[in-house]
Amino acid sequence: MDAERVLIEKGPRSGLPIIAAVHSTALGVAVGGCRMWAYPDWRDGLDDPCGRPRR
Repeated sequence: MDAERVLIEKGPRSGLPIIAAVHSTALGVAVGGCRMWAYPDWRDGLDDPCGRPRR
């Protein structure tokens, strides 16, 4: 996995999975991006921010 930390939560209203990946904190605080994308399976959404090849 190419991430320092991965957080997986469930949206309180939608019930949809929320996945956040922190790649590195070595240089301190930084600004990241946000992607809203529909994946066939929530695990495919986990592969995306972690830099793993998709199935």
